[in-house]
Amino acid sequence: MRFSTEEYEFSHNRKPRGFGMWMFSINDKILGWTGTLTEAKNKARAKAKEIGNVYEIKVLP
Repeated sequence: MRFSTEEYEFSHNRKPRGFGMWMFSINDKILGWTGTLTEAKNKARAKAKEIGNVYEIKVLP
């Protein structure tokens, strides 16, 4: 499973990091979690496993 940050980096001119409200696109579903990026990525990864057949998770701007 790959995390794609290209859209975020294009919009903010930096890599995603820190604490905040993080939005992810998983199979065209938009989901969000509050916390550090690491915590949010772990929750997104768990949700993707629930959904199944997910190859890429996008970090949205």
